[in-house]
Amino acid sequence: MFGELVGRQQFLSRVPHYKENIEVLIRIARAEAIAARCSTIMICVLRTEEDLGFYDNAISSLEADKESVVTFGPWKAVPSVKDLLDCVKTDIESQGYTVSIQPHVTEKSFLSRSYDYFYKLTFTWW
Repeated sequence: MFGELVGRQQFLSRVPHYKENIEVLIRIARAEAIAARCSTIMICVLRTEEDLGFYDNAISSLEADKESVVTFGPWKAVPSVKDLLDCVKTDIESQGYTVSIQPHVTEKSFLSRSYDYFYKLTFTWW
């Protein structure tokens, strides 16, 4: 209980628009769920201000619909990207949804730069 109330909530309060982003993820997933077993949404996690500086290049390297990418960060706290992803998963599952998160792997070519900011969040409906 202490970890949830003090540690986790203090961390999440330092992630800009965290609660709103969770609601957006659920709304997008539900809109895409029509006659589908799964809905997949791209999320972008920018841990630092430096990562934020690479955002425009990273988002343009993405093949997915850039309008439906939900971005988290940057934040000024010790917890890592993995910690944030665990929080996202936990908070969505606490509302009764089944979700999984995997890194988004992009095709790497000789001249293109790879960005590790993107993850696929998959809602499984049935």
